[in-house]
Amino acid sequence: MHIVVGTLSVIALVALGMPAGVIYLTAGIYVGAAFSALGLARKAARAWPIPRELFDWRKIETLAEAGQ
Repeated sequence: MHIVVGTLSVIALVALGMPAGVIYLTAGIYVGAAFSALGLARKAARAWPIPRELFDWRKIETLAEAGQ
């Protein structure tokens, strides 16, 4: 979504005849936001096995039944 909004924003700024500095700044903000979102997604993907093991309901139910 960052790429779509950023592209449309840059196209609009070019069409309005804004100075190059404004266009580069806007493009840089959206590229930075996209890389930030990508980095967060990579971290979440690496951390996913931990919550998956913590919330393995079959294992939890088995342990709960064994404790009774």
